[in-house]
Amino acid sequence: MSFGSLLRRAGGGGHAPEDPTADFENVDVQHYLGYIWVAIVGIFTLYQVAFHLIRYVRTIVCLNNETQRYFSTPHAMFANFRKHCLDAPLFKTRHHREFKLSSAINIGTLPSRLQTFLLVGYFATNVGLAVWKVDFGKEYSTVASEIRNRTGVMAVINMIPLFLLAGRNNPIIKLTHISFDTMNLIHRWFGRIVVLEAITHTAAWVAGKVHTSKLASRTVTTVTIANMIFPEGWAAVQASITSKGSDFIWTGLMGTVAFTFILIQSPGALRHAYYETFLIGHIIGAAVAIAGVWIHLNGRHQQQMIYAVVAIWVFEVCAT
Repeated sequence: MSFGSLLRRAGGGGHAPEDPTADFENVDVQHYLGYIWVAIVGIFTLYQVAFHLIRYVRTIVCLNNETQRYFSTPHAMFANFRKHCLDAPLFKTRHHREFKLSSAINIGTLPSRLQTFLLVGYFATNVGLAVWKVDFGKEYSTVASEIRNRTGVMAVINMIPLFLLAGRNNPIIKLTHISFDTMNLIHRWFGRIVVLEAITHTAAWVAGKVHTSKLASRTVTTVTIANMIFPEGWAAVQASITSKGSDFIWTGLMGTVAFTFILIQSPGALRHAYYETFLIGHIIGAAVAIAGVWIHLNGRHQQQMIYAVVAIWVFEVCAT
């Protein structure tokens, strides 16, 4: 890495130009996550269509034939699927029950077996895509920048289903006949994924900034001159946030802080004990997060996804 490149990375407030190949891979990740959502919604929609079609056929047959016995015997494969997956509790007989520390304090709801499979699978998919095609043999700052960009893109695109699943007017409920309680459960886990990706995005930027500033200071012949040009270590992070024209950095940090605040105030014990306070804080935190990410992405094509997030939220507010 040239000294000029180091100087730009260590002293500037924004991101340095990245490898175009990594940008194309990030676009692929956006598409892959979109395909996963469409596939999941499509599968559950087809399941409901098939279920209602079979119910209709059964009704027609039974109306004209009181002696038929075909539909009186359950299908063995479907019965096993419902018993061991669709309607099955995660462990033994505990099914959709809250974990309670006392009669007044609970710490969450235990999902069903199918819900657990989908949530763990989606979480693992996000972890896998976050490091997909990232060459950890490259320079530290390069790896940090690739992780930073990848997790940032993933956090933004995951905001679309996060806000979509939060509303009672969610069209997916009508398509799939999945209950609002289940959608709310998925919404909470999508929120945790978005927060983790936002924190990883910020942490990767901080790690890259600290590392690059220290490396640049060692590159110049006189440390005093280097310190006059740009600060070193954590001081470089502070300088990037507070420097003139650093809207890109501090608005991104604002979004991460807002998401983290939402996570901190969202545990079931606090949510149930102070619901009105939680709801107001949740709305304010979401609004601040959207505003921060919107400005953070100004001039970048990922900002178009925030248009979708805002549109979903406005529709929910107007339809309620």
